Amino acid sequence: MKEKSQKTYYIGIKAPKELRRNSLEASKSVISSMQKQQRILDIQTEKNILKQKLKEDVKELKLLFSKLERQLPENLAESENSKKAEANKADAKPKIPRIKSKETEVDRLHAHLSIIEERLKNIK
Repeated sequence: MKEKSQKTYYIGIKAPKELRRNSLEASKSVISSMQKQQRILDIQTEKNILKQKLKEDVKELKLLFSKLERQLPENLAESENSKKAEANKADAKPKIPRIKSKETEVDRLHAHLSIIEERLKNIK
């Protein structure tokens, strides 16, 4: 085949700073959206962990109550259960585990966002 002669055309951009600013602002909005999405995913993961822990705790409580009822005589079982339930409500303080495995992703996105904001300041 014969080589086709390629003509090079140069296109001038009338407002390069404006174009650069718009692209950086678009990148900024994309990164902030990604941060929000990552926070939502972290919350969902934490919620699932807490739900699983709650299921395990309820299962353990049912087992303990059934053992207690078998060991107590019939007339004492009902009165003791109500007293212990009231005492446990006052003493119970739930501990909420925090996950930090995905925090690095949010921190990374935040760093990119800071860089883009600095570039925007330099353009203006």
